Amino acid sequence: MTPAVCGGSGLGLSVLLVGYSGSIASGQTVDVGSGLVEFVDQLETFEAVTPQPLGVEDEVSLGDVLSSVRDHHPKVRIAEQEVAAASADVRAARGGFDTKFSAKGRAAPLGYYDWGSARVGVEQPTSLWGATVQGGWRIGRGNVPGYYGQYETLDAGEWWVGAQVPLLRDGAIDSRRAKRTKAILALSGAESSFQEQLLELSLSATRAYWKWVAAGHKYQVAEQMFSLALTRDGQLLAKYRAGSGAAFDVAENRQLILSRQQARVRARRAFEEASYTLSLYLRDESGMPRVMSMEHVPLEWAFEGLGEQPLAEQDQDPRLKRALEQALRLRPIFAMYRALVEQKSVEVDLARNGRLPQLDLALEASSDLGSESDEVLERLEPFKVEGFATFSTPLQGRTLRGRLDGRTADLRSAEEKARWVRDQVMAEIRDAFSALRAASEVYGVAVRNASLAERLAASERQRFDLGMTTLFTVNQRERMAAAAQAKQVEATLLGHIARARWVRVQGLPPGETVLP
Repeated sequence: MTPAVCGGSGLGLSVLLVGYSGSIASGQTVDVGSGLVEFVDQLETFEAVTPQPLGVEDEVSLGDVLSSVRDHHPKVRIAEQEVAAASADVRAARGGFDTKFSAKGRAAPLGYYDWGSARVGVEQPTSLWGATVQGGWRIGRGNVPGYYGQYETLDAGEWWVGAQVPLLRDGAIDSRRAKRTKAILALSGAESSFQEQLLELSLSATRAYWKWVAAGHKYQVAEQMFSLALTRDGQLLAKYRAGSGAAFDVAENRQLILSRQQARVRARRAFEEASYTLSLYLRDESGMPRVMSMEHVPLEWAFEGLGEQPLAEQDQDPRLKRALEQALRLRPIFAMYRALVEQKSVEVDLARNGRLPQLDLALEASSDLGSESDEVLERLEPFKVEGFATFSTPLQGRTLRGRLDGRTADLRSAEEKARWVRDQVMAEIRDAFSALRAASEVYGVAVRNASLAERLAASERQRFDLGMTTLFTVNQRERMAAAAQAKQVEATLLGHIARARWVRVQGLPPGETVLP
């Protein structure tokens, strides 16, 4: 059958009905039967159309879609780069503890004193109470003035080592250690955020997949209804021309063909739309979207639910209790907010540290190497140890108090956000379990309803063949059967989406089908 054939038949029927209405308005007597006979005599038999079968090529499974999301989806690539950026920040923060090499030279070639000095050294910050260790070598040559006596050394120079330890401020924590800890926590949060986004993206992909499958099965139902009307058209037209059928039945069935053709076009459009949506998640090796056809729709996609249980017993269901406990362990969003709270806690500790007085203790040991005149040897000690202490503190400290109050407020805010997210997840789990239970019940009813409606439609067709009923009644039965099949498809779709959501809210791997 082609659209042109249907369009021509519809136009002929419309002209017939218009002519009929005009005759009524003019008060003339109309022979409706002769008009239908003339109309039907001009009809040609439609070519029967076989519904497009499902799953004749490689069926696309949910696992295929989820694997494609994980390997090729742009949002996953974006999230991975965010994790890579956080990892780079950790390396940068650890650079605060890199060993530092320094070199310095000084010379006075003109003037009363002709002298020069050179110094090289290394400095190593540590995580041990904020201590810093140093060491190096220096040499001073020439006529070093007395007021620069610290630059004077023996002819082989002088080695020195030292350490500086903060006793109060920067002891338990300092900016370097805080930055490193916050970067590590940020990386942990980014990894958890990535996993949470992957779960959410997988749920969206699962929804798109099952909607695509449902659209394919609805399209097949529409094609089957269309094919039934086409097959019956040939039978009715043959019976009419053999003298054992009515012209009215032929014309009425032609109207059904046109109506069902419209439904078929709408179903095809819905399937194409679902295919384009699915292509955002199902991609080839190069990352390009793949648009699937009817041949790839799985033939079998039945939903296995929870079974019927009284809703009043939901809160006592052991599966719900296990899911609540499991979500607290597995949901990445909890780890993400734990990392956020710990970051804010580090900032509070650093702000408290800033309010402490600065009291640093430094020790340095040095020894000259080589030989020199007796006069120089008398001035230079062969080995010496020196100690230094520094103390400072702001008198008002308003900046530091304000900073501490602000960081404390940020911490409280993060804790409340974490508590709110926990409450949300618990509510989501209860709601997801309720939706899964309801979907199980609806699915069971829909399957029984579709089976019964199809039996009634088949029986009505047999009755029509025996002349015991009208074509109008057959059409009504078939419409009810098609509607029941569509509701079964919707119930199956609802069940699969409810199960996917139930898996997602617990933090289980995407595509998990076994209930805990």
